[in-house]
Amino acid sequence: MFTGLIESVGEVADLSAIAGGYLLRIATDLAGDFRQGESISVNGVCLTVVKTDPGSFSAEIGPETAKVTSLGSLHAGSLINLERAMQANGRFGGHLVLGHVTAPAPYRRSAPRPSSPG
Repeated sequence: MFTGLIESVGEVADLSAIAGGYLLRIATDLAGDFRQGESISVNGVCLTVVKTDPGSFSAEIGPETAKVTSLGSLHAGSLINLERAMQANGRFGGHLVLGHVTAPAPYRRSAPRPSSPG
């Protein structure tokens, strides 16, 4: 589970095709705290750490995840939002989100924000 609050901004160090999808390597100062098998929210998508190195970690992205999320448009140098999984014994500080994609939703339009009074 995640709170939905961005903990850090990482940078895509490498994205390469592998059998069954893609291998994503992300440079971040949080990498020293990650362990293999840990869930990490990457741009709001739950991924599993498959490898850690000093200053970076790697996760695999399946073809369907790449297709229906923003992860499919990443490239080396892309900045991404990161969040570690929530611990049950800590303060949530946000709301509960799973990070699992259930369905794509079309983007219809955006509207300018109203200016604040004052």
